[in-house]
Amino acid sequence: MYSVIVNCSLGHLENCRCQPKNRQKVRSKPSEKTGNWHWGGCSDNVAFGDLVARHFVDALEGKRGNTNDERRMFNLHNNKVGRKIVKATTKKVCKCHGSSSSCTMKTCMKKLETFNKVGQVLYEKYTTAIRVIYHNGSLRDEANKTVTKKKTKLIYYTPSPDYCHANRTLKIAGVEGRVCEAATNSDFKKCRKLCEDCGLKMKLQAVTRKVKCNCKFVWCCFVKCDECKKQVFTATCVR
Repeated sequence: MYSVIVNCSLGHLENCRCQPKNRQKVRSKPSEKTGNWHWGGCSDNVAFGDLVARHFVDALEGKRGNTNDERRMFNLHNNKVGRKIVKATTKKVCKCHGSSSSCTMKTCMKKLETFNKVGQVLYEKYTTAIRVIYHNGSLRDEANKTVTKKKTKLIYYTPSPDYCHANRTLKIAGVEGRVCEAATNSDFKKCRKLCEDCGLKMKLQAVTRKVKCNCKFVWCCFVKCDECKKQVFTATCVR
């Protein structure tokens, strides 16, 4: 959905234009003051992206011959939540008009948030997903309530495997013994978090490696390099 909307605004897709202005007005919040600004420019066509995503992704549930109603209902629900998040994270972006720095009038348009921001919201939804069961054609949570009202909650019915520990059956390597190269303080923090989140400690080690250096082009026609030693730090998750 995100990719379709972006390419639509860039003019890379046929039969796709900016978000119609009449729809922009409908989507305006009642609390928004419109005294010195108006809708204009080229708002991202979220409605078009939503339509294409529904027809493309949701339709696959039928085309792939999915006779498992339980799996189909789970997928359709989570697909819808994903589309709602893309819609909910759109923002109003304005451009000023008038004499220099006066900004007496602004033209505003709806734009997508960065893909990273959308991903962060999705991750938050993932960490707060609720477990449900399929019963008599409906999805119910552990309190036996239907999930129809939980339109912004991701759902699951089988707990995810534990990626911290090795599992040969599921081909999960685990974290213990995993090497994480750290070149900056930020890298060290990420390596430490990787280990500590799985109840392990981080062990730092200086490693000397041979690398190519002082490379020069020799006529004709190859590159000649010296061999230098470089010290790097590696972090390993240990008990």
